[in-house]
Amino acid sequence: LYGDLHAHMISLPLMLLALGLAMGEVWRRRRGSRGPALLALLLAALTVGALRATNTWDYPTFLGLMGAAMLLGYLASPRPADSPVHPSWALLEQVGGRFLLFAFLTWLFFQPYVAHYATAYASIQLWKGSKTPLWAYLAIHGLFLFPIVTWLVVQVRRGGETRRPRSAGGVQEPGSKVADLSGEGAPARWEQEAAGGQGGLVAWLILLGVLALGMAVLGYRAALVVLPVGGLAAWVLLAAEERWAATGEAIAPTLPGRFLALLVGLALAITLGVEVIVLKGDISRMNTVFKFYLQVWVLLGVSAAVTLVWVAPRPVRWSHTARRWWWGLLLALRFAAALYPLLATRARVRDRYVREIGPTLDGMAFLS
Repeated sequence: LYGDLHAHMISLPLMLLALGLAMGEVWRRRRGSRGPALLALLLAALTVGALRATNTWDYPTFLGLMGAAMLLGYLASPRPADSPVHPSWALLEQVGGRFLLFAFLTWLFFQPYVAHYATAYASIQLWKGSKTPLWAYLAIHGLFLFPIVTWLVVQVRRGGETRRPRSAGGVQEPGSKVADLSGEGAPARWEQEAAGGQGGLVAWLILLGVLALGMAVLGYRAALVVLPVGGLAAWVLLAAEERWAATGEAIAPTLPGRFLALLVGLALAITLGVEVIVLKGDISRMNTVFKFYLQVWVLLGVSAAVTLVWVAPRPVRWSHTARRWWWGLLLALRFAAALYPLLATRARVRDRYVREIGPTLDGMAFLS
């Protein structure tokens, strides 16, 4: 029905709120704040639970995202070396226990809805039909991926690190707000440590490249983008923890950058997942792709906007030729994306509406 308020439209602001709460979960742990912990958990559970009642397809994605944010916040929080609690037990208590409580509250807050919920999509199966062509994948996601990939490459080259602010007494301040995504100002020693990991990065990307080629031969062409770019995101997200453990209090991974890498990796994983798995009963995986791609659109859209703010001024430091090519490609992608509402709206009206009806606010008129 045209003109009605679809569930996937209502859920868009809820998804954005859930993203903000997930970032808040990461930053709360990093700052060592415990005061609003329960309130934040209740609000997050209410929001993600509302996603389940509004557009059920969004629930598992943002349930998992919140759990990953809890884990990321724990890994980035100060951990005293002389603590009597074993790290495994601390992880189980502070992340596992909190996540289980969060998941339970998402159910409890909407228990009447869950108790009476019924759906035709109750199981999944492997998708054996046609796969998304590479050109179509790039046409859909290319505008968002361009600044994201640029940012990931720069992050990897600089080691994905940044300086943690220090107090006047030389003690690092865990509550200091580090919002720089670039890692500028790192000493030469940090640069050498980051360079030491480049061999591992190359091996990691070669492995993913071979796997991507193998999947492409089997028909999964989207893997040619998902695996290399997702590999860079995973490196920024996970390798930073290794450097943190190896160097102690000397450096700190950039939390906003790691959270962005988490969003990018999750979005790319979803796009590859719908190439492999489909909800049983879905006609030609139409709803599977449509519903999950809206989540990807939100995750990549937010990530691209943030990375573009940092990446856009950076080409000034590149060579003149590189700067012209980068801006030229960005403008070309922006122009191509701007054509979509103009061309797609006309095609939609031509395919769906009878011209004899004329303009109308009646959403059922096209059915007559």
